[in-house]
Amino acid sequence: MRILSLFDCHLDTIIKYLPEIKYQGFDAIQISPLQNTKDDASSEWWMLYQPINFNLGNRIGSSDDLKHLCEEASKYGLIIIADAVINHLASCNNTGSLEVHHSCDKEILDNYDSFKIKRNVEDWHNRYQVTNYCMSLPGLNPNSRLVQKKIINMLNEYLRLGVKGFRFDAAKSIALPEEGCDFFPNITYALNSWIPIIYGEVLFADKELISKYARYMKVLTNSDAYDNNDIIKFIENKDSYLSRDLGWTKNTSIYDINEWYSRMCHDYPNTLYYARNYSDDWNSWRSDYIRNSNMQLKLKKWYNKIMNEDIELMQKKFNTFEVDWMGSTINGPSCLTRHHIIKKEDGGSNDINNYALLTVESHRLLHYLEENNYVDYVNLNKMFLELNKSMAPPTIEYYDNIKKIIKKVKKIIKNKRRVRRKK
Repeated sequence: MRILSLFDCHLDTIIKYLPEIKYQGFDAIQISPLQNTKDDASSEWWMLYQPINFNLGNRIGSSDDLKHLCEEASKYGLIIIADAVINHLASCNNTGSLEVHHSCDKEILDNYDSFKIKRNVEDWHNRYQVTNYCMSLPGLNPNSRLVQKKIINMLNEYLRLGVKGFRFDAAKSIALPEEGCDFFPNITYALNSWIPIIYGEVLFADKELISKYARYMKVLTNSDAYDNNDIIKFIENKDSYLSRDLGWTKNTSIYDINEWYSRMCHDYPNTLYYARNYSDDWNSWRSDYIRNSNMQLKLKKWYNKIMNEDIELMQKKFNTFEVDWMGSTINGPSCLTRHHIIKKEDGGSNDINNYALLTVESHRLLHYLEENNYVDYVNLNKMFLELNKSMAPPTIEYYDNIKKIIKKVKKIIKNKRRVRRKK
């Protein structure tokens, strides 16, 4: 899944970009938190992460706006992912106080076990501190039944409006069942309908911790994992670009960000691209480079289908071989063979193994080209070589050309079979 993060973007504005977002190869849009904030008139980006309750509606839009966005997005096959602030409420000032703002949910304020220990985390490697202390804002107690009820009601309201996914902000600060907290199982099991994706934010974490969170949801992270399928990988987000204290990518050029994102798309099936706020770089998500990066995985699957490849990831009792196919290790049965390129130059020839895995039928098509249309055969082989060897994202044109060539060959063979039947 390719996710576009349009942080602090009004919901009505997003609707205008839906056709382009779909064209750019994105599958989902992550919007900003929609919870009521302590000062809705403020334009500070971090104000969206200082909610006073779990009701919906703030400067980026209303519940009706969200419903309209979800309806329009579904027409393009896009899903809307809501950013849920579930770890804390707004503070009484903007200087890191752990005192709760007076306008926060009265029922929560009056409940004795609604909040975490009123103390800031000092050691981010200490799991007790991370999950029981605060992060410069009044932390909510995830074991509180009242807190869980309020959050569940909000999430189900999001679902009623058409949202199809959730980002759980600061999930790393919420303990897991093995740490004595039933928050995540209770929250996810109480949802009124199935949704395609839920992911929790777990930054700067080791593989072991990520694997533990991955038992309950996917993990949004800038770190590595044992299994790439467990995570939503990102290079940059609103904290790394906008935060005064963190801001680890704010001085990184958009060209470097896009280059790293492209490489990331080559290795990770689920990624998030952040559109830089309040900057000319915001438009970078609209570039051909980002589209080509997003389309890599989809086009590889399409490519296998076009080439009539039936790649089964299984072991055979005999003649089994292992081959690296465009970044993925594949175990193939004996009916699948490696494709070799014959490169002729300087009066001689070179046999180049480009590691492509093809069915017998696909090889027949190529051999037919070699004998009957050598120009197309050479061009197709060049594409094989570039697709397999280059780390740069393959362009749409590569696949369009492959499709044309294969379509032409199949038409020739089909006509040839008709001639045989007539005879």
